[in-house]
Amino acid sequence: MSGADRPRVRYEKRDGVAWVTIDRPDVLNAMDLRTHEELADVWDDFDSDDDLRVAVLTGAGSRAFSVGQDLRELTGRRMTAETVLRWGLVNEVVPADDLDACVAEWVDALLRGAPLAARAIKESVMRSLDMALDEAFVTPFEWERRRMHSEDAVEGPRAFAEKREPRWRGI
Repeated sequence: MSGADRPRVRYEKRDGVAWVTIDRPDVLNAMDLRTHEELADVWDDFDSDDDLRVAVLTGAGSRAFSVGQDLRELTGRRMTAETVLRWGLVNEVVPADDLDACVAEWVDALLRGAPLAARAIKESVMRSLDMALDEAFVTPFEWERRRMHSEDAVEGPRAFAEKREPRWRGI
């Protein structure tokens, strides 16, 4: 497959984790229209797959995660790692040698969380993107209703009070 025909985004599902890789290392993973379209399809699939609880977004190659928008299509502004951290666009900034271990720690921590809570968060984020904040706060979300009335809603506080790891059942 030629470079022009090759997908710009790799998407793998393993053990409840969506591994999403922007795959344009030759242009430092710059995002053109096709890359945005492929990412939109990935996020739609992630949203609809109840078995996926965590998504890890990365860039191919070793030179850059992504330089952002492909400047051949649209102008943009460069941001430092410190800026994207301050704006909350990333969770943590670490040296390249520590990146894989850091990602593994985040993935492990998120997978230890309650699966119904993760699903409720996915639903509320995706459904409220186009809502005003006050509307989003009062909108009833199906997965949040399920979570609130689940056995896991009792298990979490009980495990905390008993100083033990929760045993999530997803029901």
